[in-house]
Amino acid sequence: MTLTRASLSALRAAVLLLCCLHALFGPVYEGPDEPFHLARARAFAYGPLPEALAGEVVDADLVRSIKAWPCGPAMQTAFDCPAYSSEAAAFNILEPARRAETGATSSNYQAHQPPLYYLAAASLLKLFAPGIGAAPESQLLLLRLAAVLLVGYVLCFPLRKLGKGNVHFETLLLLALLLPGAADSLIRVSNDVAVFAWSVTLLAVLGHGERTRPGSAALLAAFGPLLKLTALPVVAFAAVFEWRTRGWRSGVFMAAA
Repeated sequence: MTLTRASLSALRAAVLLLCCLHALFGPVYEGPDEPFHLARARAFAYGPLPEALAGEVVDADLVRSIKAWPCGPAMQTAFDCPAYSSEAAAFNILEPARRAETGATSSNYQAHQPPLYYLAAASLLKLFAPGIGAAPESQLLLLRLAAVLLVGYVLCFPLRKLGKGNVHFETLLLLALLLPGAADSLIRVSNDVAVFAWSVTLLAVLGHGERTRPGSAALLAAFGPLLKLTALPVVAFAAVFEWRTRGWRSGVFMAAA
């Protein structure tokens, strides 16, 4: 089969449609760890900065919302929400907000995560607050759709630069995003989509070689571990790449940044 730019565009559209489906179809709070990541973003949006940086609490309003919706076994254990068998859950993120009658603050086991993604997410929550309010369900949908837009940006810009016109290379990466679980892991409230976008962007910048200033690449590399510590292996790869292509000073500079 001959691969063309038209077929690549169709693949990009398929990936984005799948991402949109996950954003809208997925039951409220059932993306892995979604309530805990959302709690971190809400803490930065509404709470004192020291408490937000500590990130140890899932606020009571969010807990009451979680307890009002059907959920899977893991969430039932944590929050005692009703089982899926009680009602249909697909597309329920589009339904009006709910609150359980009771619910207190809970501990947040995502407190160890670096703050940069949550600061950006909190900025979005504040920006759109006049339109969507402070309902956790609306905030969840907003951040899911923001993840779709971020994936779209990656597919249309950094990924194309990374491929350098190699249609087969881009096709393989797009097909990987169509594998079961790939889109689901990105289109949820979490810092994974931010690390994905950062990684592809960094590799695209490194691929430009002499046209990229070493300081720009090093500054971009420094943002990764502030998003998620799984970025560290990518930084290590980037530092070695810089060492081999530009010399040891550039490699050490990137690692230090």
